[in-house]
Amino acid sequence: MKRILMFILILSIGIIVSIQSANASKPNITIDDVKGKMPFEVLVPQISDKDWKLIVNPYSKNSENDPQVLGIHYVKNEDIMLSILESNSLVDGIGGIESDEAMIVDINGNKGYFAKWASPAKDQEGGSLVWIQGNTICRMVAFKLDEVEMIKYAKSMRSINR
Repeated sequence: MKRILMFILILSIGIIVSIQSANASKPNITIDDVKGKMPFEVLVPQISDKDWKLIVNPYSKNSENDPQVLGIHYVKNEDIMLSILESNSLVDGIGGIESDEAMIVDINGNKGYFAKWASPAKDQEGGSLVWIQGNTICRMVAFKLDEVEMIKYAKSMRSINR
C-alpha cells in the first residue's frame, strides 16, 4: 500500500509542477509537432469538450533533443482536468503499481490499475490510472473527474498516427 500511495503522490506532484513550469516557459507545442518523434506510439483521448485547452509537453531524460516522455494535459478554467504521461513500455514498464489498493480495470483489452486518492481534498475526485497499450505505458491522473469518466477517456485513447 505504501508503494502505491508514494507512486501516486510523486506522479501527481510531478505532473502539476511540470505543467505549470512548461506552460510558462515553452511555446505552444501541438500533438502534430510530436508525431513520429517519440520512441513509442503517441495516444490521445477523444475529448469533445471545446472548453478544454490542450497542453503538450515532451520531456527528456538525457537531452532536450531526445524526448522520452510525453505529457498530455487538459486544462479548463485554470483547473487541470486530465493529465496523461506516456513513455515507452519496453523501457519503463509498469512495475510498482500492482497493489491490493488498486482496482483492476479493462482498457481496450489491456489490464489497467486504478487507485483512488488515499486522502482526497474536499471536492476532489479521481485518482491514478495506469495501463500499457501497445508499446506505450499511459499514466493518467485526474482531480476533477471521477473514476468512470477517467476510464471512459482511457478507453477512447487512439494513436495520432491513424
